[in-house]
Amino acid sequence: MAAWIDAHAFDGIRDAASVELLRNLVVATEPLNVYSATRVAVAAAGLVEWAHLSEGLPLRSGVLLSSQVTSMYVDHLLRTGLSAGTVRNYRGYLQRVAEAVGVIPAERLQSIPGKAVPAPYSDLEEERFGLWARTIPTEVGSARAMALLGLVAGAGLRNEELPLVQVRDVIDEAGMWVRVHGAADRLTRVRAVWAPYLRRRIQDLGRDEFVFPQGGPVGPKGIHDWRIGANSSNRPVPNRLRSTWIVAHLHADTKPESLLAWAGITRGETVANYLQFLPDATEGLRRTYMHLNRPRKGVRA
Repeated sequence: MAAWIDAHAFDGIRDAASVELLRNLVVATEPLNVYSATRVAVAAAGLVEWAHLSEGLPLRSGVLLSSQVTSMYVDHLLRTGLSAGTVRNYRGYLQRVAEAVGVIPAERLQSIPGKAVPAPYSDLEEERFGLWARTIPTEVGSARAMALLGLVAGAGLRNEELPLVQVRDVIDEAGMWVRVHGAADRLTRVRAVWAPYLRRRIQDLGRDEFVFPQGGPVGPKGIHDWRIGANSSNRPVPNRLRSTWIVAHLHADTKPESLLAWAGITRGETVANYLQFLPDATEGLRRTYMHLNRPRKGVRA
């Protein structure tokens, strides 16, 4: 057998026919598998134990790995108290097995409580932030607001990356781009709706000046404590702006490889967590992101 499976992967499965089916499934999955064979084996064993041995469903891969049965199994796992992340991983393993043996996946994703990622802002809220930035009376407040919207809502920067961007890092050719420095060095594209705010911010600055005004609480923690004008209670939260940027790219069908590169993310499953905000997200799209797990040194997940 090509795939190495931990000796305890099928503990609890006493039925010889079930064990044989499981071994065959793991072997069939091996050429496509980005996960360990043991992880796939454990997930498949749990499905067989519940669906066949407990619920009495036929011991046939086409039945056990069907979208209807796997959805019922996911519901069962959630009721046992497993975390949403663990259940999502199990579902990912089973999807890979189903794909390997030719079982047609569901067109739409079954809803699983998502990882706690910041919720994106609505289109209306984004419009209000634009008005907010344009009406701040103080010069430093207006500068910070324009930089915030241009670099985070526009380019998806993280909090700690904001103070590192200089005017020389903004490239306004064939669209607007920002060169990002830090743990996830990269070039990222600015959303067209926010490009004018970034242009307005840098139009009178020298190439070596910082886009976000220096001084005050601009670190990754203190950035939430800005006081930008009298209407600061209405200011946007940076991590929600980044979520909005990611979800906007998902809505726009940006190529997954491009989105990961622009966001400074190398684990596709990180982006997959944001699919909970797309009501029409398909199973195929989630699988695409779940398969893009290729971390590189020096780049954050």
